Amino acid sequence: MRKREAEQVPRLIALSVDRKKKPEGEKNMATGSLEDAAPYGSFWSSGDNPNSPPVTKSAGIRLFHSGGRAVASRHYEAIVDATVSFQLTMALWKWTPYIAPQQTGQPLKYFYISTEGSRVVKPTLTGNGAEVTPETGFRPRGEGANIMFGPYIESVTVEMWFDSPKAILKVFAPSTDIERGSESQSFGINFGFGGGFFGEEPTATASVGFSFDTSHTIDLTDFQLRASSDARTNKSHHVVALTMKGDGSRYEGADSLDATGAGPNTLPARAFNDLPVLVEGMWELPDSDDELDFHVRFTVVCPAVSAYGFSLAFSNDSQWQHAVKPTFVWDRVIPVPLAKAVKKTGEPGGPGGLVE
Repeated sequence: MRKREAEQVPRLIALSVDRKKKPEGEKNMATGSLEDAAPYGSFWSSGDNPNSPPVTKSAGIRLFHSGGRAVASRHYEAIVDATVSFQLTMALWKWTPYIAPQQTGQPLKYFYISTEGSRVVKPTLTGNGAEVTPETGFRPRGEGANIMFGPYIESVTVEMWFDSPKAILKVFAPSTDIERGSESQSFGINFGFGGGFFGEEPTATASVGFSFDTSHTIDLTDFQLRASSDARTNKSHHVVALTMKGDGSRYEGADSLDATGAGPNTLPARAFNDLPVLVEGMWELPDSDDELDFHVRFTVVCPAVSAYGFSLAFSNDSQWQHAVKPTFVWDRVIPVPLAKAVKKTGEPGGPGGLVE
């Protein structure tokens, strides 16, 4: 039974982490994947992650052929389903810098989030009791050829931001565009803290700098990634978009395709399968006990294309066209309790950050 989207309130789940030292007097807060991270604050996950059930949304579409002297008009209806499986991993820290010997500056808080483990699930199509395979086309009983092709994943947009103007986006990744390629691409965050301390009290290593580093590898064959940020809203913005067709030529949009004769090689296999989505970011926050809302928005476009002689429209629309682009939006609102970042650090390398 398909699970529909429902509001989920994050519960704080501390994850097990190992701490690793960095040579020459600098400490690592995280090295490699989050499973091997070494933060002074705790990681936690939203909802029931990592076992959060996928959330599906649907759009109704119609196909129409006006017929002619020898052929009767035909009308078909179908449902496009798109699904996102969320896995959001977060961390929150309090950092107090030294501005002079024995003199501390204004404390700050830092929030980190990663979508590692999230994915857009293969879109599906159902309609008229016919067996449907998006890769090979939609051919209802009585039709001699495909009358529709798709749905497929054309683009995935991920936006992340705080409601509060006091939250400042400090770093995000990927931070530059990644072009389509057959080789894996690497990216990550590198954020350095100067002399200071985490938590409420100085430690023996208070004058030592700290570095938060992550490293990831992704494969974007047949897709590209566009990265940007908005200085006014402190929002991170990433778009993963299809760029190639199955024969290696450039993808020019749904309107350039024709369902007539469409087959498995019309578009690359990745457009019809699960698409992992991995982006991350870090925001600087004021030293307060406020609870600020953090937003994660996934927007997924899954086009369907009609064959020659047919037209497509959404179920609630009378505008007939060659292709339709069902667009689905998932919003997650995550309350971030800044007061939870004040646990004492304890001994160097000791626990800190969010607690139940």
